[in-house]
Amino acid sequence: MCPNHSAVTTNAVRVDTRRANTGRESCSRCNITLRMGTGINCEADQCTAMCHRKTQCSGIGRYDTVTNWRCMEHRATLPAHEEVQRVTVAGRTVEDMERRTEPNEIREKCTCCQCKKTIAARLNPVVCAQCRAECHKVCVTRLGLTRDQVEALMEHQSWTCPNCEQRARHTRSTHAGMDEPIEPAQNIKSTTRNHIRVMQWNADGIATKFTELSDRVKSLEVDIILIQESKLRKKNPTPKITGYSCVRADRTDGRAGGGLLSYIKEDILYEKRPEWNRQAEGVESSSFRIRVGKRKWLSFTNIYIPPNRGHGEEELVLDLIPTGANCFCAGDFNAHSALWDSVQPGDSRGDRIEEWIADREMACGNDGSSTCVNRSTGVGSSPDIFLAPISWISRTEWSLGEDLGSDHTPVIVEISCELPATKQVQARPKWKNRNVD
Repeated sequence: MCPNHSAVTTNAVRVDTRRANTGRESCSRCNITLRMGTGINCEADQCTAMCHRKTQCSGIGRYDTVTNWRCMEHRATLPAHEEVQRVTVAGRTVEDMERRTEPNEIREKCTCCQCKKTIAARLNPVVCAQCRAECHKVCVTRLGLTRDQVEALMEHQSWTCPNCEQRARHTRSTHAGMDEPIEPAQNIKSTTRNHIRVMQWNADGIATKFTELSDRVKSLEVDIILIQESKLRKKNPTPKITGYSCVRADRTDGRAGGGLLSYIKEDILYEKRPEWNRQAEGVESSSFRIRVGKRKWLSFTNIYIPPNRGHGEEELVLDLIPTGANCFCAGDFNAHSALWDSVQPGDSRGDRIEEWIADREMACGNDGSSTCVNRSTGVGSSPDIFLAPISWISRTEWSLGEDLGSDHTPVIVEISCELPATKQVQARPKWKNRNVD
């Protein structure tokens, strides 16, 4: 039997019409001569058209598996059961890939609103329902959501970016009560809450505990956070809590440990100055003040005094800590006195601090409960102290919070005070244009 009749007899028409490329055939699409042994044949009856395999000529995509190819003239007559099967390398259909390559549906390059990096065109970003800002899925999970929650938000198109959430909170606080009946002008108050909630906590290193701390302060609606022993160095970035501003004071003498972090809610007007961060004779302090009235400010000082490792008498420079009628102090003093510690016996440092408290007309807010547990002995103590002016101590409520992974327990203090909600606006910078080299 000759070569032209040696094919399978079940497709006799194909045997008669298929011909080998002898090197003198031309492509039916581009009219370029086909190389010997290359090209594909049309499977239509009595059609002798040949074509290059490339997509520009044959119309076959890169990921297509073709069973019966036909030329452009006979492609419209292709039976339904012989349609081209289009699959990807992973075995899935490529309809979505084809739609993405259409000119009118190519997604433009966009930047993630969180990490500020470009989102690849192959990725499906999370889109804010308010401002239409786009974000990586992984960046959304870093905000405290699980992957399942992110997928659900994408499906319902209900995710809101942090910027829109912050604007919404500010709008709610600014326009609180607008839907209520109008009262006489003399009964309208300019405050949105009647207390300040303060958390003080010795973190013993903030790096590994920051995520849980961020969730806790948001659930408790804490206004001011005072953290001791952050153990951050100059090279470490400042941990950020959404909706809070930070005052940072690292230890500058080169020793390990120490460091202070203070967080203030962004709707509270506050003031800080570099000279208010002090370190002298082992006492680390960081101060700032918040505005609670037209001409009224409350000062808060975050304090850490390392334990006395020596055997001799130590000198504590407590006079650098600001005190006064509206000054509050909180921190880890590593001192014991019956005034705030009902478990451990008093020591010389405790006596010195107790005298200083009396001289400055301040009072201790602790109720004697243990705020720290020794990891080796399991014995409790109360080195964490909250101090308030005598005139304010009756308006403070001291309590212990839940464990956050440190040997110290967070302390929550509520101060009864009318606090206005004010959005902090930074002054617009001005450029010097005279006498400039």
